[in-house]
Amino acid sequence: MYPASNNERVQHIALPTTGKQRKKEDTSILENSLLADGKYLGCAIKLNNNGFSDEQLWPFFKNCINQVFENPSSFNYLNLSFNSLSSIDESILEWNIHVLYLHSNLLKDMNEIIKLQQFKELRSLTLHGTPLSVQKNYRFHVLAMLPQLKQLDFTTVTHSDLDTANTYRRLYINSKKTSPSKTGY
Repeated sequence: MYPASNNERVQHIALPTTGKQRKKEDTSILENSLLADGKYLGCAIKLNNNGFSDEQLWPFFKNCINQVFENPSSFNYLNLSFNSLSSIDESILEWNIHVLYLHSNLLKDMNEIIKLQQFKELRSLTLHGTPLSVQKNYRFHVLAMLPQLKQLDFTTVTHSDLDTANTYRRLYINSKKTSPSKTGY
């Protein structure tokens, strides 16, 4: 349901995808969330299915989000799936993200996931369909770095997953040993 007045909080803002026509409901969401100062209220952003590269997307975040939205630090849902991102820009790290969709991107460096440790409230993360997700022990490596996750790749994190991730952390991350994902074991 869309807010009746500009003072009510919008729960979801979907910015139209490139190359597609703007849907009527997308327009009404944006119009109904416009404040008197020309900024929008919202706690979610969908920029999925655009094929954005790092060079196209991250400058947009740096230059526009703070100018367009009333309170960007209130964002807790960010969908950047089905783009061509190979990095996670630090511009999103000031937000309190709970749900982050990065599946079907070009992320291949596990160091990019380390950046996400700043999201203490991150509960759901998707990375399937990225080069990261085919690395050996990928799931346990991610859970070792982000043990607060309740879902990874739309799959519930079990106690067994967390136990294995803790063992993985002790053996390979904390001790700085070579990870089995690098040695092929």
